[in-house]
Amino acid sequence: NLKKHPEESGDQLLGIDRSGQYYLNRNPIRNETLGEQLKRIYDVREEDKILYIRADKQLEYSKVLDAMDIASRNGVRVTGLISEQSPGTEGQSIDDRKGGS
Repeated sequence: NLKKHPEESGDQLLGIDRSGQYYLNRNPIRNETLGEQLKRIYDVREEDKILYIRADKQLEYSKVLDAMDIASRNGVRVTGLISEQSPGTEGQSIDDRKGGS
């Protein structure tokens, strides 16, 4: 089962719109403050240093890589990319595709 992220209260979501504007937990932020805001969040965490990223499908992938680079330099240890499921399709976990349980 795939869950919609972020679902848990501690999950952090970085959104990036078509123009490259950042949204941290659905709130617009100035792009140049992304690093300091992430550092403030992740410096106090001892675990779960995960950032979920959802970007507009028209955005250049290099912009997503830029955000991931900023995140990795400011306390984020794991980045999860979120994609939208196409209508009429079923989600699968990695175990489903490998034939696992």
